[in-house]
Amino acid sequence: MRYYAELHSLSRKETLYTDRQMLDVCVIGAGAGGLCAARHLLRRGDRFNAPVVFELSPHVGGTWVYTEETGADGRGNPIHSSMYRDMRTNLPKEVMPFPGFPFK
Repeated sequence: MRYYAELHSLSRKETLYTDRQMLDVCVIGAGAGGLCAARHLLRRGDRFNAPVVFELSPHVGGTWVYTEETGADGRGNPIHSSMYRDMRTNLPKEVMPFPGFPFK
């Protein structure tokens, strides 16, 4: 988004838009934060084109993806996860889902 202000005629609070073009945005990471950012960008379709989300791993979910793999993946990137097979949480399932995707 481009702005301009002629200092002799406009104060900083009176800065004007020079154009209202749609913005292209990329989101780095498809974990919880990246998915949330992409969702909010999609909701602002009046201002942003659909975002491109880049994720290093083959899965969406970031550290919430459970895998028994350890070490490095085929490209040499470290495999890490905050999840483990028998994990239990003290949070009710109603506060854990991503909005619009409830547990079944």
